[in-house]
Amino acid sequence: MRIKTGLIGISMLVFIASGCSGGTHGATTSPSSSPTASSSPTASPTPSADGGFMVTSADFADGGSLPESAKGSAFGGQCNGANLSPELTWTGTPEGTAAYAVTLIDIDADGFVHWTKADIPATVTEVAAGGADALDGVGGQTGNSAGTYFGPCPPGIEHRYVVTVYALDAPLGLGENFGIVDLRAGLKDHTLAEATLTGLASHTG
Repeated sequence: MRIKTGLIGISMLVFIASGCSGGTHGATTSPSSSPTASSSPTASPTPSADGGFMVTSADFADGGSLPESAKGSAFGGQCNGANLSPELTWTGTPEGTAAYAVTLIDIDADGFVHWTKADIPATVTEVAAGGADALDGVGGQTGNSAGTYFGPCPPGIEHRYVVTVYALDAPLGLGENFGIVDLRAGLKDHTLAEATLTGLASHTG
């Protein structure tokens, strides 16, 4: 949207500024009306900005509920899932891709990292359900708050969990148990394209 100069433009800028104030943290609450799971899990992929690279899952639709099996088993019975990473498939790989990285982040818990994986070989374009840890045997490193895949386990209110797959022009070569800051620093210089898929989860007793 182009904002005109003059009194009208000033009024609009004041209005926009007032609308952005008064919040706490932009990713601390879930949306008031969350989308529901689709009957066709792979019907709503989220493509990259260029419309080519995208990630889908046979286990959940974009904006739909994560399967119970993807949840963790933690916090004294707060969650009792099987802690199996969801199935992921990515397509439309851009030319020049030499490796991939994957993250799973709870954007409603101050960016809590549930899974990171770097330097996945360019020949790998699918992760089977429960296959997060198996990727350790085909290259790259893994590291996060739990050291490996840690399934969602929100305290009650519905949280959004964003899977992002990055197509890289070169392996990042990170050390063991790298942090998300280290990963993002490498991604900044080597990402050719990225695609996201958002799943929802809440504590169901």
